Amino acid sequence: VALLSFVVIGGVGDALAAKQELPGPAAAGGYVRGQRVDATDQVGNSYTARIVYFSDNPSVGTGSGHPVIPATEPGVADDMFAYIHFEGWESRWDEWHRVASPTIHAYTGTAAVGHDGEEPPPDAYGEYRKGQVVEAVDLMGHWYKGRIIDFAFEPNTDHYVIPASEPGVSDDMYALIHFKGWDSSFDEWHRAASPTLHPKTAEETAGSISKARSEEAGGR
Repeated sequence: VALLSFVVIGGVGDALAAKQELPGPAAAGGYVRGQRVDATDQVGNSYTARIVYFSDNPSVGTGSGHPVIPATEPGVADDMFAYIHFEGWESRWDEWHRVASPTIHAYTGTAAVGHDGEEPPPDAYGEYRKGQVVEAVDLMGHWYKGRIIDFAFEPNTDHYVIPASEPGVSDDMYALIHFKGWDSSFDEWHRAASPTLHPKTAEETAGSISKARSEEAGGR
């Protein structure tokens, strides 16, 4: 089997701001801290979001300096605000929304999810799911049994991406593969649509587990 090319590419940031020692009440206006909601941002787009915390003063805590949406609204009380984090967006896009404002409402599952490198990865993609046993071609071109331990739109820099490029294969989702019998330092990212990844659950087609472990001591 020909040696496959590889690349290490950029990482993914944390999805939510830290929630230690959060100001304000745990609930307000029918919402609770951490609740998923739909929210309309300052340019009028509706996105899936989460309530980070509440406050009667949008100048406190990590939300200080973020815009209040809308700035004013007739008939909407100004006595409580929700600090909103949009799923899939960096925290610099967080906003304050009046709890009583129609710019936030109960989660419907129909609003868009942002994508600027911070979108939470899914638990399943196509025919694959987290924890699924698969067969994958490693960096050296050998087939081994492995397990999918994570998905990502943009793999982190800790592991190789196999292959670096492949005509006709979509790059929009990657699966992190842990090879059975190998240390986690040999985990690899594979494009979920790539033929280097296969859903078969048969025994390894090259090498036994004991052989893999003995090879590991000397490096692949």
